[in-house]
Amino acid sequence: MGCLKLSYYQTESCLPEASPLRISYVNGEVREEKEYGFLGVVNQQTNGNEPNHEWQHWQNLTPDEKAILFRAPSIGQMLISNHDLAFKKTRELFPNPGTGHNDNADAFRHAFFNALNARYFGAKLANELGMAHENWPGNPQIEMRMDMNNNKFGHATAIANPNASIDQIATLIYMSVKTGQLLRINNGSLGPTGF
Repeated sequence: MGCLKLSYYQTESCLPEASPLRISYVNGEVREEKEYGFLGVVNQQTNGNEPNHEWQHWQNLTPDEKAILFRAPSIGQMLISNHDLAFKKTRELFPNPGTGHNDNADAFRHAFFNALNARYFGAKLANELGMAHENWPGNPQIEMRMDMNNNKFGHATAIANPNASIDQIATLIYMSVKTGQLLRINNGSLGPTGF
């Protein structure tokens, strides 16, 4: 049986099982907490009143996303890295994105984030994470259709280019946004990206 590391900050070397309410350590010692938060991070605060980075991500997840992470906690740190890289690369490529919501930058960010997830977790789990992210009450159907389309484009890009570097994947998706292969919302209607 392999070891499960719930966080880069974890001091224990190996965890054979994990659940939201309990972790059993290799030596049989059990530590129970009310809620572990994201990836075994128990404390909400780090320095004074400054929120913990993992805790901030945890608070922004849908219940379905949290359920996936309780089932597969080992993906958590990479999921955070993928999220942060997608936002960083979006800011680099779209320095004046407008709103960053339902526009070219948003289309790129969704596709790139999902390409990263497909690359590191496989298309099936990346698709499950993408659907879980969009599954929240009040999410407008047009936005869900846009995001799911762009998510699938990201999965397909990663799978079709398994030897591409991260920058090459970003460039492929950027060029796809530029040439209208992804979707955005313009004046209340779903349509192709492009510039």
